[in-house]
Amino acid sequence: MGDSHFPPKKKRRKSAVKKKKVVTSRLQKRQKSPRRASASVNPVSEEVQLEGIELTASLETRLQELRGTLASEAPVAKADTTWTQRQVLAGVRAKLARPLLLDAKLSAQRALQETCQKCHEEEAVIRCLECVPLDFEYLCGKCDIEVHRRHVFHGRVAIFHGYLEPIPPTKAVVVDGNGQPNFSEQVCQLPMPAQRVLCGCTEEAEVTTGRHIAVVTINGRYELCLPRKVFGRIKEQLKQIKQGLKETYVLDLLEARPDAITQVFPSEAEATCSPEVVLDFIQWPQEDEKIKEFLMQFISTVSQDKLKQLVKFWVGWEIPMTEMKLEVVDSNHYPRASTCFRTLRLPSHYQTYDDFRQSLEMCLGTSEFGFGLI
Repeated sequence: MGDSHFPPKKKRRKSAVKKKKVVTSRLQKRQKSPRRASASVNPVSEEVQLEGIELTASLETRLQELRGTLASEAPVAKADTTWTQRQVLAGVRAKLARPLLLDAKLSAQRALQETCQKCHEEEAVIRCLECVPLDFEYLCGKCDIEVHRRHVFHGRVAIFHGYLEPIPPTKAVVVDGNGQPNFSEQVCQLPMPAQRVLCGCTEEAEVTTGRHIAVVTINGRYELCLPRKVFGRIKEQLKQIKQGLKETYVLDLLEARPDAITQVFPSEAEATCSPEVVLDFIQWPQEDEKIKEFLMQFISTVSQDKLKQLVKFWVGWEIPMTEMKLEVVDSNHYPRASTCFRTLRLPSHYQTYDDFRQSLEMCLGTSEFGFGLI
């Protein structure tokens, strides 16, 4: 069994060596054969390569010809059919028309040499478009101050050196000695209705400048003044009061201690006016007990407002004062009062309390239009 097993292995080794030799010989033949094969294939490949080169050159030539044709024969778009071209043309035309429009605008706003339309004498230095309905568009310096005293917030422009310059209400134009216009600050009052006549008096109040205030409008912020009314018939009394305060050093005290003003000059709104206080301050006469009882009943039963009206009719304001005198006079007139002397004079002809009350209430109504408002 062992002898028959080994010989086949030797045969296999021999066959493997033979196969290796055959493969080696084949490889050697293949290395020699390409030279022969290349000699037979080269003519065909060279012809194909030449044809490809010629075709490529002809295609490039044809493409160049087509490009030249397209460049020379490209259609030009018309301006009226292309939106882009129309925009370009519109921009060019607007640029050409801009100087003409600017000249037209400037010529419409040019400062003309006009005469004052109010006095018709002086040269106009102010132009106000809001005064056109009043035929006062062009005004001189003096007429401008007069016209715009009540129309403070009109939009005015000054005519200076051939051009227009906007000015606020607090500025005026004054012409100097050389005839040249110059700006000048002026005090303007807030336009508001003011009652110049009180109590049916014939004397008119003098309106002067009062407290300074700031007014904000759509055109800006302006410093104005509130109007203050001064009556000539009490001007001397006010001066005397001020002089008396100075001589008694009360004015110095009030300037050093502003908190003492309410103690020296109490406000009517903070004053207490009760029937008990009023009755205690009255100096009663010795005669005519009937009129005294009527007055005591009136003070004790009327409302607070009526009682204040009685005190104002009696002494001049709504705060009761000491030594309020009462006099009963033999007369057919209505009740009268002398506020300077704190004296109330009542007629003695009243027989009933209703007649006394109606007559006294009729007189108290005059305190709202008399001395109390001045």
